[in-house]
Amino acid sequence: MHIKKATNIEKDAELKAYAILENARNEVYRINKKKEELIQQYDAAKIQIRQFLKAQIELTTTNSLEMHQKNDYDRRYHESKNC
Repeated sequence: MHIKKATNIEKDAELKAYAILENARNEVYRINKKKEELIQQYDAAKIQIRQFLKAQIELTTTNSLEMHQKNDYDRRYHESKNC
């Protein structure tokens, strides 16, 4: 009788251990998926920051006269399209 009870306790403990391990595996999977999503978001943000900084550098290296001429050209072009 004691052996049967001990066997049942052992089987119950194994089932609980299996459930704990399965939950842990699922949690690791979810964490890894979230990590991958965050890495992709980080990479996308880096690209946006690089593009922004490149545009800012171009603005600082462009001659202000060139900028005014381009703005005047763009304005005249849009005005002629609206006519």
